[in-house]
Parts: sequence; structure tokens; C-alpha cells
Amino acid sequence: MQANDTELSAALFRCACKEKPAFVTLYNNTSALLFRMIRRIVLDDDIAHDVLQKGYLVIWNKAGQFNDEKGRALTWMIVIMRNQAIDEWRRQQREPRNEELHDLLPDPSALPDARCDQALVGGVLERELRRLPEKMAFAIRSRFILGKTVSEIAEELSVSVNTVKSWITRGLARLKRALPFDNAEAGLFVG
Repeated sequence: MQANDTELSAALFRCACKEKPAFVTLYNNTSALLFRMIRRIVLDDDIAHDVLQKGYLVIWNKAGQFNDEKGRALTWMIVIMRNQAIDEWRRQQREPRNEELHDLLPDPSALPDARCDQALVGGVLERELRRLPEKMAFAIRSRFILGKTVSEIAEELSVSVNTVKSWITRGLARLKRALPFDNAEAGLFVG
């Protein structure tokens, strides 16, 4: 069960007043999602549980700093949990350990924080792209995912360059409003 953002915001405000039932509500509505995100970063269930508990302690202590005018409650919590998970992952990397052969081979995959960001943003972005008109979504995918020029897209769709520019501009504006991230975070995938 996941509460809507209004309910999460209200629970955070009540947590700032140290109301324990509000914290239980917050935990019950977000822990599964946040655990999955943390687990993708630290790659271990036990460590992920520890990070989750530490992250909720931070949320409890900093609930008074949450401002619903600056962002959504879930986004605020995700940032805290993500930072806790990345800090733990980095701490693990600094600790000496018994290395085996597979530990010595370079890992070509992205760092855990980058994988987590890509998964979160990619899923939400794809869902919001499907809500756009078909040609608008095609223009945005072609420009930013496939790297085509506006002229190439216009030629492919048999429309003017200005039409493609307009679709992209309006589509990006709609995406920015629809995505559940702060404005600064939303700009990460556009540039």
C-alpha cells in the first residue's frame, strides 16, 4: 500500500511534531519501495535493512526541514535514503576485505547510484512519455535518446523544423510538470 503525496506530506509534518503514529504511517507506506531502491545500491539484504533503519532515523530527525512547496514528500525521502545507501556503499568500498579473483576484475557496469538514478528516472520518464501525443513523444525520444537532429526528425516525419521544435519544447514542459522530481532533478535528463 502506498499513500499519495498529500498523505505523506501530512505524515512528515506530524513526524516533525514527534507523533509516533505518523511515523508508523510513513514507514508502512514507503518502506517497501525505499528498501528496493537501497537494495539495488548496496546489493545486500542485511545491509539494506540497516541503511533503511538509519535513513528513517534521519527522516524522523529532519522531518521539520521538509517543505512541500519545494518538492514532493516521496522525492525528499528518496533523496535521503539514496544518500544513506551511497554513503554505505562508499564505506564498503574503503574497507579492506579478502579479495578473490572476481573482485579484482573491473566491473564495466555503472556505479550503484547511477544505476538507481537511471532506473528511477527511466521508469517514470517512460510512463510520462507514453502519456504525450505520439508524434511529440517520438520527437523527444529521437532527439534525446537517439541523438537525432531536429532537421532529421522533421524530415522523417515530413513536418517543418519549427513544428518539431515546438513539439519538443511543449513536450519537455509537460514532462517537467508531470515528473515527481524537484525542478533541479528533472533537468538532469533534459540537458
